[in-house]
Amino acid sequence: MLEAVSLKKERSRYRINLGMGRSGSHSFLFESILIDQRLGRATKVGAQQWIYHDVATGEEFDFYQPFDHSLDMTDPT
Repeated sequence: MLEAVSLKKERSRYRINLGMGRSGSHSFLFESILIDQRLGRATKVGAQQWIYHDVATGEEFDFYQPFDHSLDMTDPT
């Protein structure tokens, strides 16, 4: 369970620390970050089956792949 988050600037980079209580912590160092977010609503349609809709647009989406694009990790230059 995530219990604490801290963010520090180190020269031209940032370090984020995610505190997980007794499980320890995870720390990431980065120069930039891309964040996508989507607010969804779930509807149960079977014993263990759900469908998900975007709250703003009503569009149905896949819970495990909520965005239409994949992250391209190559250098765009």
